Amino acid sequence: GGSFYVGGNLPKEQLAQVVEFFGLTFAKHNLLTRCSRCNGSIERATEEQVASDPSVPAGVKASVSIFWACQTPACAKMYWVGHKSASAVKFLHELGEGNFTTFGNSTASPSDTESA
Repeated sequence: GGSFYVGGNLPKEQLAQVVEFFGLTFAKHNLLTRCSRCNGSIERATEEQVASDPSVPAGVKASVSIFWACQTPACAKMYWVGHKSASAVKFLHELGEGNFTTFGNSTASPSDTESA
């Protein structure tokens, strides 16, 4: 086997190094579709799931209309699109358009930066 040294202390710079070194590409429709806690799949949450989840702040429940939930029963982490989501998607775009294989709608999937 081999190894790759990732330099620097900033996670964004480290990810950019890994992407460049390994020539990684991303399918936009697959971005932000896995749970950051357990790697389970994320799907649109029902109104009942959102209403009964005490980890979602009341203000978020009142101001956000679309939520996603991890489909792993033991996890069930809740996600929503917020101002931090735009930052996460922007960063992924800054890695370079050449790293993306298809075009997708950045507001159609959650970001783990906006979660309970």
